[in-house]
Amino acid sequence: MVVDSAGQYVAEFLAAIEAPDPRTVAIQLRELRGEVGGVRVYDDFAHHPTAIEVTIAALRERLHGEGRVLAVLEPRSNTMKLGVMKDRLAVSLSEAEKTFCYTQGLSWDARHALAPLGERAWCGDNLTELVQAIIQEA
Repeated sequence: MVVDSAGQYVAEFLAAIEAPDPRTVAIQLRELRGEVGGVRVYDDFAHHPTAIEVTIAALRERLHGEGRVLAVLEPRSNTMKLGVMKDRLAVSLSEAEKTFCYTQGLSWDARHALAPLGERAWCGDNLTELVQAIIQEA
């Protein structure tokens, strides 16, 4: 895949979600992982719709009304993988300009759960396509 420097950083960062055990990396909430070409990548282990909503609100506040929030969701906690809170996801992500959901390994239909977001939701289980979609939007 050929991308610009900002896209390469995002691609490398997103590739990390393929790590076999996410607990091997200690990450603070809303941690700025890097910035390239004006694109900032924050990492947050928001594993519940309320936490997602609070995180997006905090990022909005940090942006002071400037810029966009592109949410990248990888449902990875057990409750998220099982879809226990899937009916609350669209509302929790509604303040993001666009949401990207990595669906590999889910036992529920993320497209259906995020359908209320309309064109502002992208769902897929192909990591390369996910990265390309994010880069294109960023």
